[in-house]
Amino acid sequence: MLNKNLKKLNLSENNLTAKCAESLKICLQSNIALYELNLSWNSFNSEAGANIFSGMNDNYVLKVLDLSYNNLGKRKSKFSESLQALLMKNETGLLHLDLSYNQIDLEESKLISLGLAENHLIYGFHFEGNAGSIDPQGNLIVDNERKDECFLNPKSYQINGNK
Repeated sequence: MLNKNLKKLNLSENNLTAKCAESLKICLQSNIALYELNLSWNSFNSEAGANIFSGMNDNYVLKVLDLSYNNLGKRKSKFSESLQALLMKNETGLLHLDLSYNQIDLEESKLISLGLAENHLIYGFHFEGNAGSIDPQGNLIVDNERKDECFLNPKSYQINGNK
């Protein structure tokens, strides 16, 4: 069933797990109206994240996605690879993404930073509480053994799309 009316959906704080992520994937693939989706403060793991991001590959409507305070960095699967592919594709229209406090490790942060380097649409990206941070200039900084180092050339990536 196609969604033609629902513009914003807040499913935060519902203890949602990977079991419902396949349904969310199908919803995102067939969506024609949902502009904003809040999935924060749930129990989504890496497998769920992979489903959600792969469901967004052909979604041109969703602009705001909040997945903060989940467990995307736990139970390694293909979450960061799915997100990297989505960001690099750069055609979905996603403008704002919050991945704060998801226990995302150094290796996953590097993959995400590569995807962001190719994306010139996202202008709101939140990454607090993970192995990496956004500096005042909008660069994704990946922490390596408590030393800040920029995984990308500092001039190569700006969140607002400017190079």
